[in-house]
Amino acid sequence: MWSSKISKPYTACVNASWGRAPLSSTKYVGSWPSMASCCTGNTIPCGFTGTLLAEYGIVLPTGVNAFRHALAAKLEAEHAKLTPLSQDLFGKLWAEFKQMEAEVAYYDEKLQAMATTHPESQRLLTIPGIGPITATALIAAVGEVGGFTNGRQFAAWLGLVPKQYSTGGQTRLLGISKRGDSYIRKLLIHGARATLRWARTKTDRRSRWIRGLLERRGWNRTAVAVANKNARIVWAVLSRGGVYRESTN
Repeated sequence: MWSSKISKPYTACVNASWGRAPLSSTKYVGSWPSMASCCTGNTIPCGFTGTLLAEYGIVLPTGVNAFRHALAAKLEAEHAKLTPLSQDLFGKLWAEFKQMEAEVAYYDEKLQAMATTHPESQRLLTIPGIGPITATALIAAVGEVGGFTNGRQFAAWLGLVPKQYSTGGQTRLLGISKRGDSYIRKLLIHGARATLRWARTKTDRRSRWIRGLLERRGWNRTAVAVANKNARIVWAVLSRGGVYRESTN
């Protein structure tokens, strides 16, 4: 069914030792999107199986955790509604889902190990909103940031700066350009969203800035602004060394 989505690319990636293949190598970059999708793609079989069961009048709760706990019980309780062929089909789907869960856990452990052992990834993990997946994806996609003069160029490369429309001497800023790597941009924005909820409980300068943006611009625009700032911090950390430290002033 869907198990073919998580096979050879991940194995090729995780079998490359750090000594033989650096994180920014071509081999790693080529297999990175598949490996990352493995750790987030178990929602696909949930929706697929739920849709098929709905054809038999069997409704499953939404969400991966609810699916994991409800499917086996539902199949047993609603056994009479299913034909022999559908019983066999859903049994195989359940077995494949459990296999995918095991593989997700395995590759998630590999990503955690990569992020915590690679020195540049360790520095990126000090930035709020950047976790193991984002840190290793950034290193794999970017490698050396020496090609960027400053953090704004790096953020522009990721499509996190506004487009401009200029005419008659007037400059109008539009939405973000969405250029560059859409996957890394998505990771940065999702990571930024995760930090917004904690800004109300902190008193550091970054959190005060976030609270002000939330009041003026709303949730989504603030998330993009925080992702833009994180991209610039990533450039500074990778180009100058050191780690990110929150300012309490």
